Amino acid sequence: MKPPTLAKLKTILFHPYFLIFITPLTYILIGTIYAAQLSTIAFLPFLALYLFLLVNQFLEKIIYIWIEKLTKELTTTLLVTEAINLLLISYFALTYHLLIGLLFILYSILMQGQVYFFKIDIKWFVFIMKAIFKGGILTYIAFFVQLFFIPNTLFLWSIPLILLALIIEITEYPIRTKQINRIKENRFLFLGLLLTLYLTSFFILGLSFGYFSLLLLLSFPAAWSILSLYRTSTYTLSYSIKNRQLLLFSTLFIFSFALIISTTVFF
Repeated sequence: MKPPTLAKLKTILFHPYFLIFITPLTYILIGTIYAAQLSTIAFLPFLALYLFLLVNQFLEKIIYIWIEKLTKELTTTLLVTEAINLLLISYFALTYHLLIGLLFILYSILMQGQVYFFKIDIKWFVFIMKAIFKGGILTYIAFFVQLFFIPNTLFLWSIPLILLALIIEITEYPIRTKQINRIKENRFLFLGLLLTLYLTSFFILGLSFGYFSLLLLLSFPAAWSILSLYRTSTYTLSYSIKNRQLLLFSTLFIFSFALIISTTVFF
């Protein structure tokens, strides 16, 4: 029998609302925490950036449901959410840099149009671009809106973050679309990427943080649970459960990463 505290913690971590609201934060957490070590955090751009990602996360779901409907009528929810999205893009383009506005437009197109991209069979383009945005570009922007420059260190740190995002993308798609054969085919690719993720992360973080890089092992139990997704016995589990496992692994890895780069403040 599991201890009550551990069981309660697991319930919270696997709660869909927790994962919905924590996932956008993970895309900008590393850039923001690094900036916080150099200057006081400006909360307005941070909150605006978080809201932009949250809105696009909702738009991704809304568009997917809208496409599945027989009648493609524009709903009030879709129009209002798109309007908020455009306002946030305009804010960053006019306040910080036009390039950020352009990148955010591309991100929105990618997130909302991925269903069509999958239909024309360019899914690997989508996987790679989403990984670059979520692991790299959003990390750089999170830092830039605070201090108006991007340090070379952040480009190096983003390598494992991009790998992490790629692992999530290539695992989530065949599970969501119930492509059992694709899941079987991807298992060696997944193992290779997961091994590369940890080796790369230990090496890159070890250069600056030494033995503190071992804190990444805090995410290893969640990584081990992801391996179960490639077992035949789990193919019948619901997409919701599998997706929560993926998001929890990503979240724990990012927070472990953030804990490591925060050690300079305490030690």
